[in-house]
Amino acid sequence: MRRLSNWTEIPVRDMARARAFWGALLGADLPETGFGPETYAMFPAADPFNTGALVAGPGRVPTADGVRLYLDARGRIAAMHAAALAAGAQEVMPPTVLSDEAGEVSLFLDPEGNLVGLQSPLGAVGDDQVTDSVMRALLAGTQPGIGFLLHRGPGFDDPALAHLQWEHARNMFTLMKRGLLAHVTAFPAGTGVLGFGLLTLATTEAAEALLAEDPGVRSGRLRAEVLGAMTFTADRHAHLLR
Repeated sequence: MRRLSNWTEIPVRDMARARAFWGALLGADLPETGFGPETYAMFPAADPFNTGALVAGPGRVPTADGVRLYLDARGRIAAMHAAALAAGAQEVMPPTVLSDEAGEVSLFLDPEGNLVGLQSPLGAVGDDQVTDSVMRALLAGTQPGIGFLLHRGPGFDDPALAHLQWEHARNMFTLMKRGLLAHVTAFPAGTGVLGFGLLTLATTEAAEALLAEDPGVRSGRLRAEVLGAMTFTADRHAHLLR
């Protein structure tokens, strides 16, 4: 499992009050939009699959029971907890260190009546060397994936095929839209390798078949090389690299 959740919805009764509270807590505006009988106020986030919204509408009832959301308060839990109280939250638990593993957490009731937590791992990010135990955790927690390199193909310098670079780019974004491509990077045309990407497919055979249908590859303008890959990212592994 690469992530625990993709989307979070927090029920509210009074959208204007909720937007004011959460905007003050997060230091950001939450744009409001309607979906049928419901009103959404979107949380700002760089990753569209790691965000959520305030939601008001039929059946949306705030509660202090049930699922509990803990917001990322890495290195700023005291400030965020104080901001929540200043904006109208009711304190349930002040910032408290639970353990080395769980880190520091706090709890509050937002003005709508939802019980919300803040969590911050212990320790600060530093320049110290990554330990063997962290290395083992990084390797053990990462599943092998499928990557690819894009090279110049035999027809790369054929001007009649130059327009297919645009169609190749369109195909990359289409694969990303379909959830088959997790990442792609393009390099300047003067380099030997023109780009690389990470696919969400399970086998190299499936990846080769998919890339063979790319307009640039199919025409011979580009050549795709499929490779097994293990991917590590700063945001996904920040809890280990703190």
